[in-house]
Amino acid sequence: MMTRARDAFASILLGLFAAVMASHTVYAHPHAWIDLRSGVILNAEGKVEALTLEWRFDEFYSAFVLEDIARAGEVTDEALETLVQENMVSLRDYNYFVEAQYDGKPVALGDARDGTMVEKDKRLVMRFVVTLAEPVDPKTHEFEYAVYDPSYYVEILHVENDLVTVAGPGAGECLATINAPAPDAEAAGLAASLGKNEQGPSGIGRLFAEVVAVTCADE
Repeated sequence: MMTRARDAFASILLGLFAAVMASHTVYAHPHAWIDLRSGVILNAEGKVEALTLEWRFDEFYSAFVLEDIARAGEVTDEALETLVQENMVSLRDYNYFVEAQYDGKPVALGDARDGTMVEKDKRLVMRFVVTLAEPVDPKTHEFEYAVYDPSYYVEILHVENDLVTVAGPGAGECLATINAPAPDAEAAGLAASLGKNEQGPSGIGRLFAEVVAVTCADE
């Protein structure tokens, strides 16, 4: 039985790999990959108010989705717009797969906005902005966030050697650092043993997630 997080992802993945995996026994999480680019937006008061996210889906999934859309008609800008809006609604209950913390405490998120989806180099690219329910001041305490699928069915990691952007009127002397995950051998072995319809411990994806830390100098 799949996790609720995987079910929420179903609308965005549209039955990911179903046609191929139906006739194969597939083991080891993850089963899909997203190259991530992310950024931090600070308001005029120098507080973090939103995150920008770009999800670049792997070629296999991208082809699967584009073929699915084509069966219902043409792959148009309007069709991709409909898909991204459905994704925004489905992912809201799961915080858009974003976990944010301020001074070590959970940060509530607001709604996503500015969702777009395009095809580039045979890969689907989804971009959107996730707001914080209340802006936080990174000059006072450290702000951190991670983007991951809790079930680890999908691996979400930043593009190699990429930098997290820090923008907005209050960006000032701010720095965002990507900290690599460090799962132990037990966690890695467990993930490798899971079949496509199996779920690991709740939140196993957190062990394989990068954490972005945002700090700002007090001017």
